[in-house]
Amino acid sequence: MRLIDADGIIAEIEKNKLMAKEPAVKRCIEIIRNATTYIEPKMPARDSWIPVSERLPADHKTYICTVLRFEDNYIYSAELIYYPTDDTWAWQDDPVIKEFDYKTHRVVAWMPLPEPYKAE
Repeated sequence: MRLIDADGIIAEIEKNKLMAKEPAVKRCIEIIRNATTYIEPKMPARDSWIPVSERLPADHKTYICTVLRFEDNYIYSAELIYYPTDDTWAWQDDPVIKEFDYKTHRVVAWMPLPEPYKAE
């Protein structure tokens, strides 16, 4: 799929009054005007990851974390709960919170959870 400046294309076509009257061109303008507008999804910025080597969270909350599994050097993302009072992480596993196994895994980076979706 190619993203185009649809409004710019229509403006250029309409400058040429003669061409804009052609049935095929009119149909193209209609298709362009009725095309769905692409809206870029808002994703967390790549640099919003905070390495644990720089700092740890200040609050007892759930965070998105990048986790390294030592066994096979597998890196993945997970939601973990941070406990600042004893500087530990725990798996979020409803309804039971399981202790994070520091012998087999290491939290590499973290970021706050995004705001929940709100209908307009």
